[in-house]
Amino acid sequence: MSGVEPHPVGMIATLAHVARNWESIGNEFLRIFKDYPYFLAAIKGFRNGIVYGTRIRAPHAFVMVFLFGDGP
Repeated sequence: MSGVEPHPVGMIATLAHVARNWESIGNEFLRIFKDYPYFLAAIKGFRNGIVYGTRIRAPHAFVMVFLFGDGP
């Protein structure tokens, strides 16, 4: 490791570029990997798992902790 810290302004500019061009970056990714359907299916499954976990499992876990947090 070189020990040089990344410049925060450069990181912010990179993230801003990705946010502005999200759709075209995604389309380019799909074009590159169109011949690898199993890889794309794995990415889709990973994405769906994250969405399911944040929308369903995490709120349910918080409710269960608040309802039954002290135990019997």
